[in-house]
Amino acid sequence: MYSLFHFNKLDDCSYLHILQFAQWMEGSGVSPDCIYAISKHIIELQHKKMQLYVIHSGDQTVGYLVQYSGERNIKFSRIQYFAIDPKKRGKGVGVNVMKSVLDRLLFPSDITSIACLSSLRPFYEKCGYRYVGLADDGKDLMLYSHGDIPMDNIDAMRKEPITQLGYDGSSLSEYEQIKALLYKKNSFC
Repeated sequence: MYSLFHFNKLDDCSYLHILQFAQWMEGSGVSPDCIYAISKHIIELQHKKMQLYVIHSGDQTVGYLVQYSGERNIKFSRIQYFAIDPKKRGKGVGVNVMKSVLDRLLFPSDITSIACLSSLRPFYEKCGYRYVGLADDGKDLMLYSHGDIPMDNIDAMRKEPITQLGYDGSSLSEYEQIKALLYKKNSFC
């Protein structure tokens, strides 16, 4: 039902997707230029531990997700950012997309986490996440696994830094220039 892909290079198409992702994240507490800078960085470096996924249903983009993967005594991941097309929100699409993504990206013993605003906690609970406390940034820490979540790993998960790539605000003017340039072309890939 949903397909995932990621970009191997920066081109007009990937820039358009990055800009749309940034706009869909508005209201999340993360600035659009931060999403732009981090997404661009992930594609440029072909980052081994972070992936930007574009989520499609048929020929329509329905969402974006940035996932960080790591391994300690267990394999874990963190959903850094998740956005659904604003026109599809409140219709169950986000829950279906998240469940589909988790089924495709996780093995039964894997654990994934997300730190979210308290207002988003009911959404993530519908997706199967469980609240376990506060993350290091004060947001609600939610964990998900296809199997049991070993409680002795929660403290280690809580200590994993929320932001793996820093952002200093330096890409705001570049973000605005790229946005203006690409939207003048009035096309989407």
